[in-house]
Amino acid sequence: MTKEKAFRVLIPLVIIIYIIVGRFLLLDYGVSRDERAERQSLQVNMNYVTELVTGQSDENITPLFEYKDKYYGMSAQFPMAVFEYLFKDNIRSIFLARHLYTFLFCCLGYICFYLFTSKVFKSGAMGALGTAMVALYPRFFAEQFYNIKDMVFMSLFMINLFVVYLLVENGFKWRHCLLFILVSAVSVNVRIMGAVFPALVLGYMWVFGIREKREGEEKLFVKKALAQTLALIFGILVLLVILTPVTWHSPIKQLVRMFKTFLDYGRWNGTIVFMGEALTKDQLPWYYVPVWLLISLPIWYIILGLAAVVLFVIAVAGAVRKKTKFNDIVLGNKYIILAFAAGFLPWLSVAITHATIYNGWRHLYFVMPSIVTVLLWAVKRLLGSGKLFRVSAMALIAAGLLTQVVWICKYHPYEYVYLNEIGSLFGDQFDRDYWTLSEYQAYEKIRDVNPELTGRDYFWMGSQGAGYFEYVLKDEEEEKVAVRADGYEYYAAFYRGVVGNEYTVEGFTEIDSIYVNGFKIASIYIKDGFEP
Repeated sequence: MTKEKAFRVLIPLVIIIYIIVGRFLLLDYGVSRDERAERQSLQVNMNYVTELVTGQSDENITPLFEYKDKYYGMSAQFPMAVFEYLFKDNIRSIFLARHLYTFLFCCLGYICFYLFTSKVFKSGAMGALGTAMVALYPRFFAEQFYNIKDMVFMSLFMINLFVVYLLVENGFKWRHCLLFILVSAVSVNVRIMGAVFPALVLGYMWVFGIREKREGEEKLFVKKALAQTLALIFGILVLLVILTPVTWHSPIKQLVRMFKTFLDYGRWNGTIVFMGEALTKDQLPWYYVPVWLLISLPIWYIILGLAAVVLFVIAVAGAVRKKTKFNDIVLGNKYIILAFAAGFLPWLSVAITHATIYNGWRHLYFVMPSIVTVLLWAVKRLLGSGKLFRVSAMALIAAGLLTQVVWICKYHPYEYVYLNEIGSLFGDQFDRDYWTLSEYQAYEKIRDVNPELTGRDYFWMGSQGAGYFEYVLKDEEEEKVAVRADGYEYYAAFYRGVVGNEYTVEGFTEIDSIYVNGFKIASIYIKDGFEP
């Protein structure tokens, strides 16, 4: 059996194992701050659709046009409306089902990324490596369960890469154009940055399409390309309207408003902890994202990134020396250039326009597949550059992946605050558990300290978080806790908007903390004078 045939057998098995493991990890994470709002957005949109179809609506749900997040795209979440119907008022089942759906959506993205990278680099091993670099990135490992916005969009990004490959390799056939329209429309609906793929694909088709045609075929190509350009733009816009209920009554007007809203999203006014300072979104420097990448990407990714830069310079110098045509260079590396452009241009637009970005670099998680694609290009060149480079690259990759797996096992379920070995030294100088997910573990610690406080079977808990961890508690667990704003006996803090490892709660004494690689992400306090 050849290596490639072995991979065809092994990869499905690995995917099945990964999904099984993920299924058993669902219960290890609480509910993030955004999840309730995302569920509410889905309910508002579905209530609007129901009213149009049946004439009936739920008066307890905010009308769509009065809703603050009416322009948020819900197309990727529409299937979760089934959970609302199946589980009714069982909040725990609804949120766990949402976590499972998010996880499976991410797995679909991983599969597409494997197909994309294995075809681009003509190697199942390279495809497997690239997929592992994305799926085993510690932050993604946790967020693939509950981050319905950033991780789902990142998955759509990976799906888009594969669809673009099919589109280009099959000569822009109409059936592939229709698939591209569907995926692009869903991507733009979820995040406006999804428009980068239509822009790049159309640019490629026009700039390089004519050059590939023999003399006399240009007119025929122009006619077909013009027809496909109009079809792609029109198709994406039409489908985008269909997927966005708020645009139904006035498509053009509402689409313009939607794009304006997300090109300048200024409603968020929280505090961002960055390099030891508590900043507003308007105070963030242009290097905010690069710094986050340097402290939160595994160091071996960064080493490969530096190698990619050096190898790129060498490749360009070699091409100049050999007088290789620019067109040949670009066409020979079109998917690497596509990945680079799809990752670099969004960050550049954020840096230039000062677009609203916060909570680490989660709004740009979708650039990770692009980063990994470029790193794989460097790996391939290193493996073909002599024994020393080949052995060094293989050792670096093996040690790096093993280190990540060990880290995930050691600090589970806190993978969402992962920082590399250097970044961890300054972990208390940056945003940490900004979604207060460790609220769930804080509750468990308080419960385990004394499950029957002063003869009662419950306790009062105050929290810097939102109390959403209660949504995933079983009935018997929920009876043991009540979260309220005052009069509580225990308090949980999560260093949201806080610089350093010290947090003071007046009238309370710290009794326990959750540390991740040297920095605190949560602390538990007991009321002074209270004796459980």
